[in-house]
Amino acid sequence: MPDRREVMAHLGRRDLFPNASAVADFDPRSQTIQLYDVRRAEFEADIRDRRLSLLQPQLATMLHELTHWADLVGTLWGRGYLRAVYGAYRLMVQGVHRDGPESEFYRFVDLHDRTRRLMMGRYYRTQHPSPRPHDHRNRWGIQFSAGREFDVTGRIDPSRPVVFATFLDNPGGEVIARQPIVVGALLETSAVWSELQTSVEMFAAMEAEERVVAQGEFGRGVTRRLYDPGLTLYAAPAHMLAQFAGLTEPLDAYRLGARLAHLVLNLDAPDFARLAPPDDFERWSGMFDAFRANCDMGFAYASICGRGGPLGDRSDGEWLDAALTAAELDPAATILERARERMRADIVVDERSEVGAAERYLLDLGERYFELRAPDDPGLSYGRILGTGLPAPPMFDAEDGEIDLTPGRFDRSRFSPRTLYDAATALHTWTVNLLDGCR
Repeated sequence: MPDRREVMAHLGRRDLFPNASAVADFDPRSQTIQLYDVRRAEFEADIRDRRLSLLQPQLATMLHELTHWADLVGTLWGRGYLRAVYGAYRLMVQGVHRDGPESEFYRFVDLHDRTRRLMMGRYYRTQHPSPRPHDHRNRWGIQFSAGREFDVTGRIDPSRPVVFATFLDNPGGEVIARQPIVVGALLETSAVWSELQTSVEMFAAMEAEERVVAQGEFGRGVTRRLYDPGLTLYAAPAHMLAQFAGLTEPLDAYRLGARLAHLVLNLDAPDFARLAPPDDFERWSGMFDAFRANCDMGFAYASICGRGGPLGDRSDGEWLDAALTAAELDPAATILERARERMRADIVVDERSEVGAAERYLLDLGERYFELRAPDDPGLSYGRILGTGLPAPPMFDAEDGEIDLTPGRFDRSRFSPRTLYDAATALHTWTVNLLDGCR
């Protein structure tokens, strides 16, 4: 099988979930994880010999990517995206590119646009080339605004508004970066929280001297990422929540931010119809109806943040329910129970086919991950996965082998990572050809 990086370079593929670095990626169309700097033999030796300092960054990366996978299979938003992917695969299997109904071709373009909006194009983000350094002692300023996308003809599209966070030099006020608050940023908030949880878990297992060194480097890395203008996709929702909730510790912002992001990814259309933004957003009121019609996750996250007020001595759950009430939404438990019922009602009509079997398996696993994450913590640490008995999907290593975090649990007979990777590559080629004919 060809190296996946070579395939992506050849095809120009950039349709991956947001990732913290170039060391790994998650492809939502194949539902596969690629680890570029980890080799199975070395990883297994590190596990066997408990080389915790070496394992900590590797496992943090793996659980980061696994959380992207869990958000795809185990949230209402992700399962909607997943159904679109498998609908496209069914069209390809039926041979629509040869003699099928052209009236169904729009599904490929719809999936392309869903994927494109995960992070938005580079045009919508700005970044100062050489800003003054900032950190937790001298924090960025932050402002919130809303704008609109361009449509496929290059015209402003009033039906597609976007929420932005703009980060400013402190105290000068110069713009350092502007970041859309999009689904990809919320996914990244959850994934970084899993990464942080895994790291803290690993530190607790280290000897004291080793722990001091590892924690020091870890803390410096967290600060660098929070104040890197090139990484605002991964930090913007945490900064936003910290601003509204009066938080100063990164772990607090990511912990509560991940919980809010997970809730937002499980909102349903009626929730968006009821959503009441804070008074501070009134200057965007002309965009509210479009935000609601699009079930815009960034708008929901920002609105609930703005309704929550300072965390103070409240628990995360108390803050979240108060924010939801102020936003005219139901308590978190009610929202998540509705999401659970919707997931249980998902039907796959062709479960005996290769495509249907893979989809059904992922949907079933998604329910199990939802049950684990929904109550009060969407984070996925290495110890938590091992302790629950849940299967984790195999991950491709740097030598095209497979690393299995939960040996023997994942059923490759129902979902073959290599088969799905090949299918996603064919889907990409088919979509590019179609786009050339309609855009």
